[in-house]
Parts: sequence; structure tokens; C-alpha cells
Amino acid sequence: MSERTVQSQFTALGGETIEIGLTSKPITAWGGMAVFAAFGEAVGLRKLVEQALLGVVRTSPNAPPVADLLLGFVVGVLTGATRMLHLERLRADSALRTMFGVSRFFAPTTYARLFQAMPGQVRIHFWETVTAWTLARLPVRPEGYTLDIDSTVVERFGEQEGALCGYNPRRRGGPTHHPLLAGLAEARILLHAWLRSGNTASGNNAVAFLQECLALAKDRVKLRMLRADNGYFDNRILTFMESVGLPYLVKARFTKGVQLAAQQVGEWVPIGSGIEVAEARIKLMRWEVERRLVLIRHRVPERENPMGRRLFTWEEHRYQAIVTSFPTDEMDAAGVYRNYLPRGEFENRIKELKEGCGLTGFCLDSFTATEAVLHTLCFTHNLVQLFQDGLGLRKADRPWREGPRYTLETLRNNLFTCAATLGARGRKTVLRLSTTPHWWHHFHQALARFLPDLPNCRAVPGPMPFTPTHPPLLLE
Repeated sequence: MSERTVQSQFTALGGETIEIGLTSKPITAWGGMAVFAAFGEAVGLRKLVEQALLGVVRTSPNAPPVADLLLGFVVGVLTGATRMLHLERLRADSALRTMFGVSRFFAPTTYARLFQAMPGQVRIHFWETVTAWTLARLPVRPEGYTLDIDSTVVERFGEQEGALCGYNPRRRGGPTHHPLLAGLAEARILLHAWLRSGNTASGNNAVAFLQECLALAKDRVKLRMLRADNGYFDNRILTFMESVGLPYLVKARFTKGVQLAAQQVGEWVPIGSGIEVAEARIKLMRWEVERRLVLIRHRVPERENPMGRRLFTWEEHRYQAIVTSFPTDEMDAAGVYRNYLPRGEFENRIKELKEGCGLTGFCLDSFTATEAVLHTLCFTHNLVQLFQDGLGLRKADRPWREGPRYTLETLRNNLFTCAATLGARGRKTVLRLSTTPHWWHHFHQALARFLPDLPNCRAVPGPMPFTPTHPPLLLE
């Protein structure tokens, strides 16, 4: 069909008549994804995916390379896909396909078959490979990283394997999955993930999960401590952490023993406006040893949004309790409270996994295939964090300190989305962007960080090399 053929027309606001035609030129709405493609080439992303998927068996002689399949799925997530069906829209985007070096984008059912072809050992090998690669790119923190664990409820609408009735805050009695997640707080990296059925309690089999977390981190990153909420206030978990020598801060449930300890405290030490702390030693039922308990008390009239729960009706206080294995000389009560407070940021990792990467929408009938999707989404999340490291969001003089972070949605809207056409100039492929000078400045600043040093034969200032010493890229 000729490109000059008028297919239709419409009247725009203001009365102007605009004709609608077709073109065979390779046009994409994701010209800004060239930055992420350059990042993938700089870090050897394709080679990593090929190594991670060595165990996937393809029986058909016409089967596409598994690396093309997984990279196509990752590109779909980066461009906003939240369900398998959303991947269909990439099939006509030849410009995006060329940027990421894949043979083609495939039908949604093809991606589903990839995850169904990943049995247990293949999934384990995939996750161990990509996690080891991710951890190797983190800066060394002298004091170590903080390990956060938490679970989340993923609502399902169907009869998928493992989608059972459990805790569901939105639709009572509805089926859910209840994945268990672990991450490194300072790096905002997801270390491990398990998919669990919806009727599973938060702390169910958490000891085995922590064993796998420690195995993944061993000889790769130093762990400073474990933080968890009161869903993991379990003697088996605390005993295991003490046996491996990793200190912990775990929020305590207000059982009768903890309430009694709070009532018997004699001296409260103020540490801020309306905040007081105290300490106690407790030994609850079925505990073999005494443990240190730090109590926090918030005076309601002095706090705008007081945390904790009200224990005694005759008092205007709300209480929190944290059990810890840190001795007093290493971390006082105020330090325990202040070190536990940032644990809430891990909720943002879960939110990003759900809303940015589409965890709530990607679900297959097979339980093992859905877990393979979960691991791929966690890998995509980690790639986005490493990508932002490459943009220079960590300070060069203190690379272990976290800089500003953008959500994947912000990166999509402010960096990845840009109309572009793929053409040629002589023998070279050219991506022509349609944008403003202001956006081009940020785009080129980001792209230059991932470009290799080139010979500067024209004696003009060359591109900035890939190094975190440049000022942070701002995407406002």
C-alpha cells in the first residue's frame, strides 16, 4: 500500500482537517530506550542472559534463541507491559528490536512457553547467575548491607496453581499468592524471592528462605544485620539468626509477655519530641534464652501521626517493641529505633515490583512458571537500579551512599518515551529522535555515560566516559 494513499481523515479541535495515512518506515515511541540498550551493551547483558538460560531445552528446530525471548520480555516490562497480552504491541516495533539486537518480538504465548520450559533446576541456575552478576556490581560498604525481608499479597482472579484463599485486604476471601521477598536496603536491590500460595503465613518456612539468602550473599557482599516486621517474630527465626551470627532487629508482637514488660518499665529516656525509649530482658514461652527488648513510646498529643498501638486505656501513649541481638555497647536503645525506622523503605521496593514491573498482572496457570516470571521481574527491577547507578546517582566520593532514585514509571515518561524513526545514512544505521533541545540535553548526558571512549580525530570535546564521577542526572 502506498504511503501517499489517504486512508481516512478527521477534524481536529479548532476545525482543521487532518488526513490519516500509513507508512512502512520503522517508527517507535520508545526512542529514549536507546540509553538502556547502550547500558545493556556496556554491562554485557545479552551474554549474561545466555549463560543464565543454558538449561532451557528447545525441541523445535525453528525455536527462537532463548536470550531473544527473555530480552524481549524485559523490554516489554520496561516499556509498560503489565500482562502477557500487552507484549503483543511490540511485534510491530522494528526500531526497538534493532536497538536491543533481538531477531524479533514474539506472540505472548511464546513468552509464556518460555517460562513453562524452566523447571526447578533451571530457575535456580537462572536466579543464582543473575544475582551473582548483580551483587558483583555493587559498591563495597565497609559496614555491610542491611538485609530486609517481607512478604506481600498479590491478588489473583482465576484458578491458577497456588492462588488460594488467605489474607486479602482488598477482596475478602479472594484468591491470592503470598510471595516472600528479601532485599539489600542501601542498594535497593532484591536479593531473593519465593512465590508462595495465598494461604501461607508471613513467617512460614522463613528459616529455609534466610538460608538461601545467606548462601546467595556469601563471599559476594557483607551483611550488617537483618530487619523484619512482626510477622517474623518467631523463636525459630531468631534462634537461626543467632546461630549464624547475624544481628537482627525484628519488630515484636505485643503478646502478654511483651505487654507485661512494657508495663513494668521504670525509666523512659526521651530521644525526641514525644518519643521515649526503654529496655527490658524477656524470655517468652518456648524461648530457650533471654533476649533484649527495646520499647518505644509515642505521646499522642505531641505526635502528628503516632505509630504503634495503644496498650493501656488510661495512658495517652502508643507503643512499639523491637527485639534485637545487638548488645547495648554496640547499639543503644535510640540506635535500635533509628536503625529500624528505614525498614519501611522496603515497602517501596515491593510497590515498584507491583506497579512498575507488573507483578500483579503477570500470572500463568503453572505455579512454577509464575515463579519464573517473578524472578524475571525481580531481575528487571535490579537492572533498573543498576542503570540508575550508571547514570551517576551515587556520589563518587562515597559510592556506598544512596543517591536520589526514580521509579520506573518516571524513567518511562521522562527518558524512555520519545518518538523516533530508524533509518540509514550511507552504511550506518541512524535513529532520528523527535524531541526538544531540553530533552535532548538530558538524553545525550545519559547516553554518553555508557559510551566507550572513541578516538577524537576531529579535536573536539568527546563524550563523557562511563564513570560515576559526573554530576547526577536529573530527570525533572
